[in-house]
Amino acid sequence: MPNIEQEINRDEIEKRKEFVISQFERVGLKIQDYPDLFSRFERLHGPESRHFEDAAQMVEIIDAIWDDLEKKLPFKLEKEQMILATLLHDVGKSGPKEATPEEQELIVTLFDPRHYRAIAEKGERVEDMSILHAIRGSDLEEGVQRKVAKYLRKLGVDIVSETMIDFWRRHADWTYDILKASKDDKINERLAAMAASHHILDGKNPAGLDPENISQEAKAIETIETYEVLTLVDKFQAFVKRSGLSHAEAIKALHGIIDRQKFPERVKDDYRKILEVIEASGEKIIAKMKS
Repeated sequence: MPNIEQEINRDEIEKRKEFVISQFERVGLKIQDYPDLFSRFERLHGPESRHFEDAAQMVEIIDAIWDDLEKKLPFKLEKEQMILATLLHDVGKSGPKEATPEEQELIVTLFDPRHYRAIAEKGERVEDMSILHAIRGSDLEEGVQRKVAKYLRKLGVDIVSETMIDFWRRHADWTYDILKASKDDKINERLAAMAASHHILDGKNPAGLDPENISQEAKAIETIETYEVLTLVDKFQAFVKRSGLSHAEAIKALHGIIDRQKFPERVKDDYRKILEVIEASGEKIIAKMKS
């Protein structure tokens, strides 16, 4: 007869599955029809990860500012596409396309900030450390540390010289590879480009999009504007939720990032228009992040 703890664990697993399913149902996608994606999102919404929960919260933020975005941006965006791209954008945090379930678990663990609390408590910045230094300073068991190091070497990652922030940003490339492999009417290469380009302001552009020479064709404009919105909402959430910045501090930091880009002014102005909506919608956004 199963004990109470087993029953609780089973209930929690089912609740996590139902949450993932329900989020994709809002855009008419049956995620169970994509077994690899579904299992990845289960890992990204498990005890060791809150990344899918963050994506779902980003959807709520975008929903809260949607009407203002439509008024501010010159092109009419497809809300369903925006939401789907948002839900999918961090799937690369489960590792590369070829990763086995065990290897995916190792990558998910590396993305969990809770393992680096001891480092943060010393006032050190985990993101600036080498991967090796961060792993050794984490609370991961020695056996797990060895497995992580072995797997990263297998991937060709230089754990001695590569910083954690550079490693974490690899997930954009992995997102693109995973989604591009789908070759589906709903999850197609265009959607993969939208979802995977959310770190373009950090120099990660796996789809090779060129915002400087965008064609005026409607789908091209929508692709650019979708990832611009996704990029800024993702960064805003990270600044407030993980870095502890206030609404005003996060807006200021985002302005600084935009100003430092080498894009033409018209491209920077697109980002600034979106940022104006985020700035003006502070109360609504913070309420969504607290709910």
